[in-house]
Amino acid sequence: MIAKSPILRAWLVHIGFHTGWVLLYLISLLGFFLLIPLIGTYNAFVLGFLGMPVLASTTSAALLGYIVFSVTGLLSGWLISRFRLKSVWLPEFLSLAISCVLLVGATFARYSFFGVAGIETILPLPITTGRADADEMGMALKAAYHSAGEVPPHFDTKPSVLPLEEVQPSLPLLEKGFRLAGGPYVFCNLPPVVWKELRKAADSAKYPVLWSTKSDTAGTHMVISVDLKTDIFHDKLIGREEIEQRLSRLETAIQGFVGDTNFKLPK
Repeated sequence: MIAKSPILRAWLVHIGFHTGWVLLYLISLLGFFLLIPLIGTYNAFVLGFLGMPVLASTTSAALLGYIVFSVTGLLSGWLISRFRLKSVWLPEFLSLAISCVLLVGATFARYSFFGVAGIETILPLPITTGRADADEMGMALKAAYHSAGEVPPHFDTKPSVLPLEEVQPSLPLLEKGFRLAGGPYVFCNLPPVVWKELRKAADSAKYPVLWSTKSDTAGTHMVISVDLKTDIFHDKLIGREEIEQRLSRLETAIQGFVGDTNFKLPK
């Protein structure tokens, strides 16, 4: 039946292509974070013409992508059926390639109204120091973040700030004996409900998750932060004044949620 119906063949090819991307996304959630740039590129340049709904949420991109490729598959299959081609499957795969080119063209047409700065805001990239140990810690925190339901992990009955030594054994991606240079470091141990409320109110603020309490010889502190709008982790060396500003902003947000103006994060 499939071989006799070009409409069904084309629909399966188009839907299968998008399903492959969905599977890559699901695999990335298991800790294969090297796939994330590929997934982000697909979102930004194949489905980007749909705007912020797909660029801000991978779940929305997955659902809307099925609608888009269902339409392109059915339309392509109908056009192929009009020509009564003898070749089987090749026209369907060619129609997929043409559809992708058209979708990318539509995306760039949309981006032309925003310019490069607009693309940067909807395809954010992590800020990093380039340190291998910081990258490893960031990936470990991100894996725990996804496992905990898109929030940093929380340790019940523990204070709001914990030494890294108490948190590190709970990060399975870190090898035994791993050490984050510098420090000492502390971890922001907030309940999931607080992070979720912060997410609702978040703009582009990057909230500290892990930071060094003492400065290095250059007077800077290592800070690993999460952007709750994009779920991207950043590691950066910043001065004492900036880290105090970031922690104060986090304190203010928490105070507004818990209704306690005296709440302070130990520094």
